[in-house]
Amino acid sequence: MIALVDAEPELTHGARGGAQRRIDAGDRVYAFTRTLGRRTLVVATNFADSTAHLSLAGVPAGSYTDWFLKGTLPVAARTAIDVPPHGYRILVRR
Repeated sequence: MIALVDAEPELTHGARGGAQRRIDAGDRVYAFTRTLGRRTLVVATNFADSTAHLSLAGVPAGSYTDWFLKGTLPVAARTAIDVPPHGYRILVRR
């Protein structure tokens, strides 16, 4: 996680960091974006015992990289991701 914070300027604290916007994901998932310029970070944490299906409607479109899996994911208006039980997903657009 320290490498993520060091690599992504949108996670910088205070006025130098990116604006945070919560993604409406229900009561068992906490999800948000942080955007700074063209860079966007999506974080989704699932507190439920089952997989959560999260719509990325409203998230800036583009090609994102899964921070842990290193695979790419194109995000458009109707894109959704699965978040594993008691798990999380972090996507980065640079």
